[in-house]
Amino acid sequence: MTEETRDALVQLAVLTAVQVERAPGPVERRLVLLRAFAEARRLNPALVEEPDLSLLNGLLRQREALVPNLQALWLEDPEAS
Repeated sequence: MTEETRDALVQLAVLTAVQVERAPGPVERRLVLLRAFAEARRLNPALVEEPDLSLLNGLLRQREALVPNLQALWLEDPEAS
């Protein structure tokens, strides 16, 4: 992953957390997350998988940790696994 892609994914995680907090309800929060995952997948298709409802709900249950959780999902190094 290039440094530019990594920086974009970090910024996307922060922006997503802000948008989730501004969303008026649970459905809108899930839509924000779905759009973020679509953008993250566009930036790094080899790493980002499609989220399921349980993942989205889990992320929303821990909104105070949304940025590090998204970064962990989007920036993990498959070579290190």
